[in-house]
Order: sequence, then C-alpha cells, then structure tokens
Amino acid sequence: MHILGERSITAVAWGFLGGVLILFQLPSLPPLWLVWLLPLLVAGALRFGALRPWIAVICGLLWTLVQVHGHLSSSLQRGWEGRDLQVWGTVASIPEQRGRMTRFVFDIDRLTEPQRHAFTGLPVRVRLAWYRDVPQLRFGQRWRLAVRLKRPWGFRNPGGFDYEAWLFRHGIRATGYVREAQVREPIDGGAGGWGVGTLRQSLALALAHALRGDPNAGVITALAIGLRAGIEPGRWDSLLITGTSHLLAISGLHIGLVAGLSLWLARRAWRCSARLCAWLPAPRAGALGALLGGGFYALMAGLTVPTQRALIMLAVVVGAACLDRPARPVPTLSLALLLVLVWDPLSPLDPGFWLSFGAVGVLLYAMGRETAGGVWWRWGGPQWVVALGLIPLTLWLFQRVSVVAPVANLLAVPWVGLLVAPLVLAGASILMPVPSLGGALLSLASALLNALWFVLDGLAGLPVALWYHAPPAWTLVPLTAGVLWLLAPRGWPARWLGLLFAAPALFVLPQRPEEGAYRMTLLDVGQGLASVIETRTHVLVFDTGARFSRYFEAGEAVVVPFLVQRGIRRVDTLVLSHGDNDHSGGAAALVSRLTVSRVLAGEPQATPALGAQHCLAGMRWFWDGVTFEVLHPPPGWEGSDNDGSCVIRVSGPGGSVLLTGDIEAAAERYLVQTRGPALASDVLLIPHHGSKTSSSPGFLSAVHPTTALVSTGYRNRFGFPRPAVAARYRALGAVMRDTARQGAISLSVEPRGGIVLERGAREGDPRFWVSRP
Repeated sequence: MHILGERSITAVAWGFLGGVLILFQLPSLPPLWLVWLLPLLVAGALRFGALRPWIAVICGLLWTLVQVHGHLSSSLQRGWEGRDLQVWGTVASIPEQRGRMTRFVFDIDRLTEPQRHAFTGLPVRVRLAWYRDVPQLRFGQRWRLAVRLKRPWGFRNPGGFDYEAWLFRHGIRATGYVREAQVREPIDGGAGGWGVGTLRQSLALALAHALRGDPNAGVITALAIGLRAGIEPGRWDSLLITGTSHLLAISGLHIGLVAGLSLWLARRAWRCSARLCAWLPAPRAGALGALLGGGFYALMAGLTVPTQRALIMLAVVVGAACLDRPARPVPTLSLALLLVLVWDPLSPLDPGFWLSFGAVGVLLYAMGRETAGGVWWRWGGPQWVVALGLIPLTLWLFQRVSVVAPVANLLAVPWVGLLVAPLVLAGASILMPVPSLGGALLSLASALLNALWFVLDGLAGLPVALWYHAPPAWTLVPLTAGVLWLLAPRGWPARWLGLLFAAPALFVLPQRPEEGAYRMTLLDVGQGLASVIETRTHVLVFDTGARFSRYFEAGEAVVVPFLVQRGIRRVDTLVLSHGDNDHSGGAAALVSRLTVSRVLAGEPQATPALGAQHCLAGMRWFWDGVTFEVLHPPPGWEGSDNDGSCVIRVSGPGGSVLLTGDIEAAAERYLVQTRGPALASDVLLIPHHGSKTSSSPGFLSAVHPTTALVSTGYRNRFGFPRPAVAARYRALGAVMRDTARQGAISLSVEPRGGIVLERGAREGDPRFWVSRP
C-alpha cells in the first residue's frame, strides 16, 4: 500500500476487477501473445499515477487471459469422448460419498502405452464418479483406472445454475466415471501423499468416525475443515431459507476466532522468556502467531475465496501492527481484493467472491461511523445492514431473498460464533491425539446445534420466510443505488427516495404473451422431460424432470429457477404425464417451493402426496384465448405405463402444440384411430425422447408438424433420438431441435405471426467456457 498509496490501491483494485469481468464477457479470447505487454504495463502504472486505474483494467484482462488459456488448452477433444481409456493419475480432492456413488477430482498424468502419443488431447484434471465396489479412496493416492470421459456439459436453462462455469472455475475440463470390471488398482499401495490435503482427509475420516449417526456430522465437518458435501438436505434447506448458510462458509468470523485465540496463546507463551521478549516484543510475536494460526485454519478450510479474503486482511493488519502503521479498513479491503484476483483471477465466477467482499464492503459503508442506539443496535445493526445491503447480490446470484434472515442471524451468529465454533475447533484439534475428549467436545457442539435447529426450522417453516424474485438485470443498478441510499450515513436527505430507486426491481416483470398468444419452453433437464406453457395470465407445467438423488432434482435446480426468472410464482396446472422418475421426480420440489393450484397425472397413484386428479381424455379448459384439450388416455386405459401418458393439445389463433409424454406405438395408433385429423399440430413434442418404439409413420403423418422438439441428455446411453426416428422427421421437412444440443428451447405462438422459434439457451450463450455440440 505504501508504494501505490492508500487512495491509489482502491482504484487499481477496482480497475483490475473490471478487466477480469470484461474478459468474461468476450465471445472470443484475445491472442495470447498480448500477455507479453504485462511487464510494460506494470512499469507504466508505477511511472504514471493518473493512468493506473486504466492500466489496471488491461492488466486484469491479460492476467486472467493467461489462466483461461491454460484451462482451455487442456480441454477434452471430441474424439476422446465415450472411449474406454486407461489412465494413471492422482486423487486431487477429498472424495465425496453420496450413497453408493463416490465422486472425486482426478489429475491425469499419463495413459497406457498404446495411447500415450495422444495425451495432448486429454485434460489434466477431470471429475470422476465411481459407482460400485468403491475402495477407500484418499487424497493424494495414485491410481491406474479405466475411465470413460465426456466434455464439460451441464443443463443450459434461463435462471439455472451454470455447472459448466463451475467446472471451468475449478480447472476441470472433463467429467466421467470409472468403468466396471476394468483396470482399477492403486499404484502406491493406497498410501496417499503428504500435505494439507492428506491432513484434511485424515481429520474428515476422524470426524466421520466420531460423529457416525449424528445428523449434525456434516455441519460440524463444514465448520472444522470447510467440507460441506455431507450436510443433510433438510439442514441445508433450513440454512438457505433463513439466510444463515454463510455461517458454514469459513470466512472472517471463523478466521478471526482462530486468530484471536492464537494471538492470546502466542503472547502468553512468548512472555515466559525474557530473552525472546528482548529479541521481539510480545505484541508483535502475538500478531505473528495470529497470522500463523489463521493461515493454518484457512489452509485446512481449503483456502476458499472467503478465507483468502479474511487471511489477506489479517496479514495486512498484522503487517501494519509489526510496522507500527495504521491499517485503514477500505484500503485493506481493496488490497485483499487485488491480491485475491492476482492469486486466482477466476474467483469472480464464485458466488462466495461477491458475497464475501460485498458483506464487508456494506458493513464498512453503513457501520463505519459513529452510531447511536445502544447495545442492541451495535449487535443487531450489522445483521440488518448485511441483509439489506446484499439484496441486489442475492437476487442476482440466487433469485431469492430470505425475509427472516435478520432475525435468524441475530441469534445464529453469536450462537455459532461464540459457542458452537469454539467447541468444534477445540474438539477437532484434539480429536486424533485424544479421541475421547475431542469426541465429547464435538458431542456438546452437536447438542448446541440441535437447539439452534429448533429455532431455524421454525423460522424456515413460516410461509413468508423465503421470497423468490428475479428482476430484470437492468433494474439491479437502480436497486443497488436505492439500497445504498437507504444505508447512507445519518443526515443523508430524503431517504425515502431509496425506495423509489428500488421500485423497478420490485415491480418490473418479464413481458407476458398477449391475448390469444402463448409461449412454450422445453427445459433442458437431461434425459427427462419438463416444459412450461405461458399464456397472458396462466401457467401450465408439463412434467418436472427427474429426482437424481436426495441431494439433487430437476424441479429444484431447473424448473423453479426458470419460473422465478420468468416472474412466475403460481402454477395454475401441473401435469405429470406419467409416473416415471424422469418425468415426475421433480414435482415434490416444485410444489413445495411455489403455489400449484391443480395437479393432473397420468398415474396419480405414483405421486399420492400431491393429491393429483387423473388426467383423462375429454378434459378441456380455456385460458386467455388459448385452448387446452386432453386427448389421452381414455377412461379405463389398460396399456403400458408409457402408453398411458397424458397427451395434451394446446391451440390458439397462431398455431398448435402437441405434448405427448412417453407414448409409444400402441397409444399412437389409438390416437390416430380416434382423433385422426384432429391430431394435426404445428409443433410436436417428440414422444418418448425419440425412441425407436415411438414416432410411428402413421402418427407423424397425422400430426405432420413443422417443428419437432425432443428432450434428451447429452450422449445419453439410449442413443436418443434414434437416427431412424430423426430421419422420419427430416423426411417430413420438420425443423428438429434437441435440448442436448441447444439447451432450453423457447418458442412463441402469436395470433398474427404464427410460430416464432427462438435460439436455444446453449446457442445464444456467447461465453467461451460453454461447450458446443
């Protein structure tokens, strides 16, 4: 800070961040040779003070370009996808066990001899799943494995989580699985390596053994070493709904606790020796001890972005103390921002980056002045300030805001920070050398957590606990200005204007179809089905995708975020075509998150908790000039489950759409016989994902679509849509779109303009980390 000056460091940090963000928006990357300009730019910044912020922008862009090119250069080539490969490498993460499946990061260093010449076509870092007969994997172990890989590929939906960005941010350029009955043997005898990762894994195993059967085991492990994979879904729900999940993201609160304890211990120990005090004063020795203690804890927590920020700020404070200089909050935060970006320029792809720096920045802005209000304001004020100040960020990142967060944090922050966390840290520190005492401390921490869950679960169960909202991106700018206006120092004039600035974000919603028009979106849920029909004032959801595990389902991850992004909080009718998991598995999450007025199902007995009506031929309703008619199944249908799928025809002045579920040839013949010309539709949702047992020629002739949409998973094991089936649609002259290739697909049916097919979510995303078909 002394070289640049306290004022300059803030401008340089923000300029550097601007350059990083500019690179993330470019549709193509600049040439790598531009990186050679960096030394000249740094020299220019030191020489010309007025140009430093602008030079910092270019430096941020070029510095990020180096890491981006490094990641992209190790991408999996198309020719290696789906091939059996024998690779040597190292387990590069602590394995996560989810039921019968174990997932881990694997660093490949070589292939078998016949394939070694082509190693340049394989990524260095991959994410693998091991499904059966999984041995005791440990961080640092070297293995020879037979694997099958594919390029990074995730669901592409408006409002959904960007899995491909997450993989890119962590340097993972392929995913795959360990092959059964193939080569799977440790090279080093399963011993694993040495270092922080090995120590973290050993402590994780010790915690799992000490807390086996305890529902708080995952939470305690997260507090101790930052591993959150083992947290029970119910616990996660309560934390997310109450806005208290940040307590498990090891950051300033936890680092400060360890640093404070280390400071006290180091000073006490140092003062026992007069010789040591003569060499280095005890206060400085204590400050260095605080840095060492906080640094070790940050390493044990995985050195995430929040821990990086907290550790750097701690280092600056310790350095200032050792040099007898004041450490001012804003320059310290700015220096931490700059150093985090230099260390890891891809960190802005992490939500934790924005939340960590945003929370500290808001507190410095709103609380960094003399305030009145007594003890209650000094303690409750920060909770209120952070909850209000982070609303723009949480809406941008997560499309939701916890209404009960200030109240929940008022209790949870001191409960965890002053009681639970010290017990967890003390118990984890002595667990391996003194298991009995460490286990007792951890059990006490678990008991305190149980008392906390009683309150958090109660708050999470309130009808108004969580507010789902996704304002248009442009409204976040005035919303941020409005929030800052409301949090401005005392004496700031006309605070009520802050509410006016926030009004667009609260009341501006995405445009809805006009009378007689409707919009259809076929969501990308992998090998499953989920679609949404919107009229002017009504919404129909046709299927909800699969429930992949107790930790992940399409209803929560895809359907709800899309509906929220479209400004929809109420579903008028949910239709579950039939009971197969890939069509109805996400229904429970949808019903629990949003209001659903009516549920129709082809197999209502498959989802008894939803209270669904039987979807039967003859049902008909009219919304905003659009007709919805159930064509199948008839009462008493006795065909297969797939052939009993609910079939709905949606029609308006501009055209018609036929939603088919998983019907196959038998149901198709029945529909042709009973409906005949009435089946004709402009858009067809291809039956059963394009299987060879569906899309029979007679059925296609009766429907004769101009547009055919199919929902499949990328490189799905069934080979859907089958080539012969796709050929039938091409022979009809139909435009065929596939969610596996295009991502979510939207179209509008206009009374005067007919069918307007939009670009798929994958096609329309220009970002360089998005995989292309």
